[in-house]
Amino acid sequence: MRVTLALSAIRVTVGRMPRSPSPNDPQWGPARTYRARPGLNKGPDLGTGVPLDDIDENDLVDADGHRLSSGGYREPVSYSRESYEDYDDYDEPTYQPAYGQPEHGQGYGDYPDDYDEPSQPSTYGRARSRPLPKRRPKTGRRRRPSLRLLVLLLIVIVIGYPVALGLTAMNKLHRVDALPGSPDTPGRNYLVVGSDSRSGTDLEAVSSTRTDTIMLLHVPRFGPTVMMSIPRDSDVDIPGHGTNKINAAYAIGGPKLLTETVEESVGVHIDGYVETGLAGFGAIVDAEGGITICPTFAMKDDFSGLDVQPGCQPADGRIALAYARARHSDPRGDLGRVARQREVLAQIAKQAASPRVLLNPFSAFPLARAGGNALTVDEQMGMIQLSFFLYGMQKSASGNGLSLTVPIASTDRMTSHGQVVDWDKDQSRIVFNALRDSSTEAIRPIAEKQAAEAGG
Repeated sequence: MRVTLALSAIRVTVGRMPRSPSPNDPQWGPARTYRARPGLNKGPDLGTGVPLDDIDENDLVDADGHRLSSGGYREPVSYSRESYEDYDDYDEPTYQPAYGQPEHGQGYGDYPDDYDEPSQPSTYGRARSRPLPKRRPKTGRRRRPSLRLLVLLLIVIVIGYPVALGLTAMNKLHRVDALPGSPDTPGRNYLVVGSDSRSGTDLEAVSSTRTDTIMLLHVPRFGPTVMMSIPRDSDVDIPGHGTNKINAAYAIGGPKLLTETVEESVGVHIDGYVETGLAGFGAIVDAEGGITICPTFAMKDDFSGLDVQPGCQPADGRIALAYARARHSDPRGDLGRVARQREVLAQIAKQAASPRVLLNPFSAFPLARAGGNALTVDEQMGMIQLSFFLYGMQKSASGNGLSLTVPIASTDRMTSHGQVVDWDKDQSRIVFNALRDSSTEAIRPIAEKQAAEAGG
C-alpha cells in the first residue's frame, strides 16, 4: 500500500509542478500546508479519485491540495486552493513563517495533538518555495529624480534661455515692407541702414529722413564674412527714377526702393533688411555696458560733440554715437565716417556675443529689449533670419571677417544732384562677382589694401 502511495506521489510531483508560492500562503514547517476546514469535506470527486468526503478536518494538506502523511509524503487528494473558490465559506489564508509554528492569531488553529514535526524534512513530496523578490535599494530610486531634474535644467539653459532672449527681441522689433522679391543668389545678404532720425525708432518719419549709413552684410557659403559700406553719395541708377545719389532712393521710395536699388547696383539678392536710427546705436551700447573704440588720431567735432584722443578706450552710448556720426574732423570725410560706423557695429556685435553679457540675464534681457526696440526690419524677418544676421555681424567682427568700402574711383565729381562718389569699375566688379558667387576670399586683398591706406 505504501509503495502504491509513493508511486502516486512521485507521479503527481512529476506530472504537475507545484504552483509558485504566494506571500499569502500559510507555511507550516518544511512544507506549506492548509488545514482541512469543517464544512468543506463534502462534494464530488475533483479529478484524482479521492472524494472530498474522505478528508478529515484535522488532516494536513499542502498548497497543491495533497494530503501529507506523518512521514512527509504526499497523498493524492484533489484539494487545492482553487477548489475553495467555489464555496462561500472560504477564507483567504494569511502569510505564515517558512518554518515553525504559526504566529498568534494566524492560520486555522493549532497543530493537531497527534502531529509530530519531522526532525529532518523529507525530500519526497516537499513543497518547493521561492524567495520573495528583493526590493531595489532606495538609493537607486533617489538618483533618478535628480538625473531628470539635471536634464530638464540643461534643456532650459541650452534651449529655453536663447529662445527667451530671441522672443524678447522679436516682440520689440518694428516692421516695414522692404523686400522687392528679386531672384535668389547664393549666401545670405542683409542690407543694414542707419537713418538720421534722432528718435531711433520713429516710423512716422521714415519717408522724410535720409540714410547716413548703407552697408551690405554678406554671410557666404565659402570664405570670410563681408561687411561692405556703400557711400550715401554714390552715383547709381535708381529704378524708375534715373541716375541719382543712392540715398535719394530712400527719400523717394523708402526702404523698398532702396533695397531694389542696391540689388540692381551690386547684383545680389537681399535676404533681410535691418534699419536703425543713429540714436539707436547709443541705446544698444548703453544696454551692453559700453564698447571699445580705437581712433587712430585725435578727433574733436563740434557738430557731433566728439572729443577723443588716439588709442583704444571705453565709450558709452553718447560717445559711441558721436564717434559714428563725426565726419567734419576726419580728413577722409564721409569715407572715414563709414569706416567708423562699421567699427562701432562690429564692436556692438562682439560685445553682445561676449559671455559677460550673453550669459548674464541682467545684461542680456535689457540688451534684447533695447536692440529690438531700436531696430526696424522687413516683414519676413523671423527668429531664424534674425539669428543669421546676428551671427554674420559677430563673424564680421572677428579677425577673419572682411571690412571694406565699395572701391572708389573719385569723390568730387559734380552733377546736377551735387557732388557724387564714383565707384572703381574694375575693383568693384571683383567685389561684386565674389558676392554673387558667395566665395569671398577674392575680396581679401582689396579689404587689406583699404585698411593699410586708412592707417589701420
